Amino acid sequence: MEKEIINNKKSYGLKILIKYLAFLFGIWGLSCASITKGEFQEITIFSSPVKDAKISIYDLNNQYQLNARKGIAPYFVKLKTGGGYFTPAKYKVIVEAKGYKKKELILKSKVDWLWYSGNIFFGWFWGFLAIDPMSGAMYELEGMQNNNNFYITLEKKEK
Repeated sequence: MEKEIINNKKSYGLKILIKYLAFLFGIWGLSCASITKGEFQEITIFSSPVKDAKISIYDLNNQYQLNARKGIAPYFVKLKTGGGYFTPAKYKVIVEAKGYKKKELILKSKVDWLWYSGNIFFGWFWGFLAIDPMSGAMYELEGMQNNNNFYITLEKKEK
């Protein structure tokens, strides 16, 4: 009778261990930044005083995207925030309009510590060192204002 009780306790403990391990493996595929915000950031680029300036965006890491994206301001685009394993994305934005000086700027990503630190609760080791760094979800684009809007002011050409 006593052996039977001990075997039942072992069996019960094994079931709990299996459930716990299944839970861990289930959430290892997830990490906080990847769950909450993803690997792309949607931005809108506005130009002033010209409203229809030509905008070109070049991926300086040359990964995961076409080399150039072109459009007319206001220009809505989804950009990947990571440029590779533990590498933030970097883009060159060129804005041109007739009668105005061409403007070039660099748009970089930085670590979004708020979401990346969520791996303490979800994702743990895999989230910190594998999933978020590989997907690029741990980064956000710098210089965004008012809900991911990016404003560029052009200067008139001197005659």
